[in-house]
Amino acid sequence: MSIDRPAAVFESMANGERFRRLQTLKVRSKESALDVLLLCAELEVAARGASDDSALAYVLYRSSQAHCVLGEVAAAHDLALRASELSQRLQDRAGQHRALYELSRALAHGERLEMARDTIQRGLAIAESCADARAIADCRSMLSAILGKLGDLVQSEREAVKALSASRDIGYEGGIAMSAATLSQVMRFRGDCSGAMEVLEIALRASEASGNMTHKAVVLNSLGQCRNETGQYASALDALFDALNVAEQVGLPTYVAFCLTEIALVCANLRDVDCTIEYAQKALAVLAESDQNYMAALNGIIGEAHYCAGRFSEARAYVNQATTLMRSCGNCVEMSFALGLSGLLQIECFEFVEARKSFEAAIEAARTVGTRNELGRWLGAIGVALAHPINPHRDVAAAISYLEEGIAQLDSAKDARAWYHQELSHLYGETGYLEIARYHFEAHRVLRCELQSAAAHLRVLSIQHQRAMASLEAQRTSDHSAALAANLRATLLERDLEHKQRELASTALSLAKQTELLGKFRNDLRAIMRGNSDLLDIVKQIREKLKDLPCAAIDWAKFEADFQQTYPAFQSQLITTYPELTKMELKICSFLRMNLTSLEVAHLMCKSERSIEWHRLNIRKKLGLTREQDVYAVLAAIR
Repeated sequence: MSIDRPAAVFESMANGERFRRLQTLKVRSKESALDVLLLCAELEVAARGASDDSALAYVLYRSSQAHCVLGEVAAAHDLALRASELSQRLQDRAGQHRALYELSRALAHGERLEMARDTIQRGLAIAESCADARAIADCRSMLSAILGKLGDLVQSEREAVKALSASRDIGYEGGIAMSAATLSQVMRFRGDCSGAMEVLEIALRASEASGNMTHKAVVLNSLGQCRNETGQYASALDALFDALNVAEQVGLPTYVAFCLTEIALVCANLRDVDCTIEYAQKALAVLAESDQNYMAALNGIIGEAHYCAGRFSEARAYVNQATTLMRSCGNCVEMSFALGLSGLLQIECFEFVEARKSFEAAIEAARTVGTRNELGRWLGAIGVALAHPINPHRDVAAAISYLEEGIAQLDSAKDARAWYHQELSHLYGETGYLEIARYHFEAHRVLRCELQSAAAHLRVLSIQHQRAMASLEAQRTSDHSAALAANLRATLLERDLEHKQRELASTALSLAKQTELLGKFRNDLRAIMRGNSDLLDIVKQIREKLKDLPCAAIDWAKFEADFQQTYPAFQSQLITTYPELTKMELKICSFLRMNLTSLEVAHLMCKSERSIEWHRLNIRKKLGLTREQDVYAVLAAIR
């Protein structure tokens, strides 16, 4: 179905307006996603009622898009699958590649990476057959991200470069931002962090030009990752907290969790255990098991923090959980980290043989993916294990070799480099090479000072962020309260207007009725005067007419409606409890509920006071009241 004009089922004024709004509404925040879902729910009913599958396919595709942004992966997958099947049956190729893109995104979020790769490749082939340049760029960018997760970094980089080139050719700023962010991730994994940051600067400008805050959050998050990898911890925290602020403003929990995760990683590099655990647990709480890859990474981060604090049993529990999740996801990038962390824990338990096996497995995983920092970290860790004083297989020469190689591979990771320089200063001092030992000790000291400075910057940023979030929450609460107050004022004004309109209408009707009664009374007087010559008889008849006149002027229907509105359950409960009461007695009970005296009731009903007192006596008998009981109190108790 073409999305340039409404389908036949949407031609009505209301549905046509909704459809046009759906076409222009971009899913860039939680609020816009919810708006899309609301529009889709209304349009889906119309499409199903008209049995219009082409319209239904588009609505399902947009619903899937919104659910995916909200992190509701299962719902997004089901809707995208149905949209794809409908588009295929209708031979709508544009609809097919749109739906396949959303389906692959849902599959990737659900960690079904091979299926996601196959799905997006189908979508790319269809987009190419349609010559849809924007769709081709989007599909290539998605394919690059999925291939990166699968560990095929070479092909991932090729697809990202193609996506970036295609986006630039058509001036697609959103595509430039996303493909550049994906390319930077691949370059970072391959150790080219400086190149990745150059690409991210391009992505940041593109995201700002497009006005897409979601893209901006992703790019800033990636920029923070690269700075963290190169040891620029202070500037990394600046970028990550900026990304966190943007993600919280647009209200997308998945992106908030991603930013919190990266902040936790910086805290881990700074060896700030409390902050690491705090931010990682915040991210876990936000994710709520929606992304297994990040769940695995966060468990590993928390495990490492516990390891640094010397809480080895807690560390082992988290690391085991991380390893299990990573194996289920098939994530080679994170597997290296979990295996290496297991090796560090085994060193603490003096399991040196098992530790070396874990480190070698971690090194193999790092070589497979091509991540230099992970490779350097675990090469140096083998050196630490070989240099351990109580290792029965202690080998100082081999330990120095592994530590030197590890430092050579580490582009960043200042914490690991500081540790390995310290180990080398001890080993060279032990073997008599004092100058080299002094060099490594000085390198260790400089790195430690940089880490402490960055840790202080982290604490300042953390406090600033907490204050900013408190201010934002207060502003949101204030805005919400102001909106509620405005709505309340509008509601009260509307009710007041309605009340005045009802009063005016009632007054007009009352005047009309009084005019009608006076006219009728005048005609009756003329008839009496014409038909009777006896003066006493004329006076008697006039008195009878005057006696009935006030009662006729009362609008009993309005009175009963107003009474029912004021005491909604009174009449029904009275009839149910005392069914023997007559209509006259029920009316008198209503007046008594209003605390009117017998004389006042008599005037209203055009009866004598004695007649009303007689009716009251009958009411007391039927209610079963004793002399001590007050009829007013009994009737007032009926709600």
